[in-house]
Amino acid sequence: MPSGAQLKKVWASARELGLEEQELRDLVEDLTGRRSIGSLTFAQARDLIDALVRMGASRGPGTRKPSGRRAAANETKLISGDVRDYIARLRAQLGDRWLQDNYFAGACRRVIKRDRPRTAAEGARVVEMLKKRVAYEEGRGQR
Repeated sequence: MPSGAQLKKVWASARELGLEEQELRDLVEDLTGRRSIGSLTFAQARDLIDALVRMGASRGPGTRKPSGRRAAANETKLISGDVRDYIARLRAQLGDRWLQDNYFAGACRRVIKRDRPRTAAEGARVVEMLKKRVAYEEGRGQR
């Protein structure tokens, strides 16, 4: 069971990185196989905090240094805020229909099998899909 301080650090780090609750739970599931943060072991919570620090969260005052263990080769890299912003700009460029969440979610499901990108790889695939759609619309002379 994680300590209270660990739980606070996990949520504070998620806020600092701009992660939504769903994205944090997806990361937890990728790292541990569990979605519930409260059901993690003390060691799993420590590893989660280390992963969040490697992603750019501050260690904070009075906290220990990361464990020094290397990140797993298959550790998931979450989508960055810059990529999310770029996706938003592409959606705005495509017009009103693409700004509707259900329309965008349907397009994402066709490309990445989920309603929105959460990993860097999924974000890249969605960006490419949107860029192709922008080129197509510009070629047709419509926006």
